[in-house]
Amino acid sequence: MPIFLRKDTIRLFEASLESLSLAILSLGLPDTKYRRVEATHYAASIGLIGSSAELAVSACYVQARGPKILLTNDGMYKSAKQILSEFIALLKSPTPQLSFISNGVDKPDEHRKILLDKLKNLRLLATARAGGLHAGRGPNRATCVLLARNLVLFLEHLSKSAKIHPYLETIPKPHDEIVEYTAIINDLQKKLLSASTDTEKSEILANIYLVLPNMPDEKPEWIDVLERVSIAPKPSDINLLLTSLETAVPITFRKTVQGEKPISAIINPSDPNAIPIAPHYLKSEFTQITDKFFADIANANGRLSEKIIDPPPHQFVNEIFANGLEELGIIEEGQSLTAHQAWPFIVSGLIRQGTIGPIWFFVRKTTDLSQLQAILKKVAKLGNKRFKNNIQFCVGGIEAVKNKVPAEQNELFRKTIEYGNKVEIKKNNLKNFIDKSSSIDKVLPDVMSQKLLILEENEEPLGPFIEEIIQSDIDENSKGYWVKTLTEMCEKEEDLYALVEILKEPDRVGAHTASRKAINLIDFQFYGPEVMLTSAFTATAKSRRA
Repeated sequence: MPIFLRKDTIRLFEASLESLSLAILSLGLPDTKYRRVEATHYAASIGLIGSSAELAVSACYVQARGPKILLTNDGMYKSAKQILSEFIALLKSPTPQLSFISNGVDKPDEHRKILLDKLKNLRLLATARAGGLHAGRGPNRATCVLLARNLVLFLEHLSKSAKIHPYLETIPKPHDEIVEYTAIINDLQKKLLSASTDTEKSEILANIYLVLPNMPDEKPEWIDVLERVSIAPKPSDINLLLTSLETAVPITFRKTVQGEKPISAIINPSDPNAIPIAPHYLKSEFTQITDKFFADIANANGRLSEKIIDPPPHQFVNEIFANGLEELGIIEEGQSLTAHQAWPFIVSGLIRQGTIGPIWFFVRKTTDLSQLQAILKKVAKLGNKRFKNNIQFCVGGIEAVKNKVPAEQNELFRKTIEYGNKVEIKKNNLKNFIDKSSSIDKVLPDVMSQKLLILEENEEPLGPFIEEIIQSDIDENSKGYWVKTLTEMCEKEEDLYALVEILKEPDRVGAHTASRKAINLIDFQFYGPEVMLTSAFTATAKSRRA
């Protein structure tokens, strides 16, 4: 059977189904034990249902972004709520790497919208999971069965993708006839009226909120309160949930969280709205990447006022892309760049000759995309025809990201997608490259050849292995051949560091073009817009994105 997904993704999907099976099994066990605290009865069941949901969403997120996406900057696993929130954001503004989720589906946009609706209802399941696993509090049996059914519906819709279906072919389902949420809520409201203690009220309220049929797009105020009540109920939180109940059933919400208005960033000392540049950003020599980053912004904006394009060096932009803005301490996790901060790094990628540099990474990190488009159009007037065309290409892609729609066809998209096709073909023929190398006197040592095959079989990144080859004592002729050959197979974010290091080495000039193309491919696949594909655009591109 062919492998359609990463092995990490398959493992997570299988673990999700195992957890759901155990949860459904636990719901069917006879009730023979006396319990001093009734809320503990289905705590394990709801914990397993919630864990199953988290694992399924994590599987999708890992397939799109790689296994490290589940970790925070300090190496700890992200919470279920954070993973769910980040994946919902990705689904709302999909990148090419998310194409697996609608593979073989007739109406991909409609498919993703339905997934979003089902994912929103899983937010409450994450809260219930926390109550079950951390506080030993579970909802009643009918609520558990209803929540398990909601998860099954999500998994069934997910399995409509041709690439996911083989791994979700058999989804365990509750045997019970599902009690409608209205009946459950009516029963719980009656119990709420007769509840006398805060503990009883908190448990009943948690049950009511968990079975609400529809969740709003914006996070309601009571979700955080519900989590606190599920773990450690307080009278003030209970009163807030009671107050919110009138508007939550039936569910109608106001937007409760508004994003702050982006601050205008202009390099102009006389402008009262401009962000002041700290004195240490104006030093003549720099040792810290953060210093260089903000100094490049100041230089680029200052020169732009003089009608001069002065973007940061390409190599510096590549290093930021490879390491990450948050990891370098340039921005905090959850923060974004302003348009004035982002455009110099985007222009650096668009102004270079040949393969463009990373641009979509910076687009996705920017808040005001309309302002970014306006600045790029202004900069375009100062460049040649090729640069203007590149800017037009980027502005069109930003429009697609902004409106969450596929981008229009463009020659630059076509070249990147076709290069991605070639990468896949070469990776599938890796053993042939190893066998052929003996006839052209560019053989890898047996130990390294076996390791390479294992890496590829396990879908591990090739970047670290390329660095190992560079540092090895094999002859330079073989070393140059394999560095270039494997660079032409790189397509993962974990490969970026090695690709950037290759571009720093004059001795590796034979692999420089492949490194630039790989960086461009990774930028597009993980951060670029979806692309509107037709048979006239390119058949191979369509097969890659399908």
